[in-house]
Amino acid sequence: MSKVEKILLILLGAMLISGIVSLLWGWQNWRKTSALLTAPGNQPLNYNQAKQAEDPSNPCAPPAGYTEESWREHMGHHPEQYKQCLGN
Repeated sequence: MSKVEKILLILLGAMLISGIVSLLWGWQNWRKTSALLTAPGNQPLNYNQAKQAEDPSNPCAPPAGYTEESWREHMGHHPEQYKQCLGN
């Protein structure tokens, strides 16, 4: 086996190993993320529940089931609906 063939074989092996490591790392992160999203307390309220829990006189106040931070994040996804709360 020539020197060039050995180098190519080593590079191919390194690429294969790094690909496997990347797949395993991505799979582990996906498992962690999906576990966080489905853990009790992390499930977002559905739209009807959120609208019913929202204070009609103060839509900027976080409804039951939301923390101040999670409600601000939610409002940030709907800037037109909550522009008075976001200061835009």
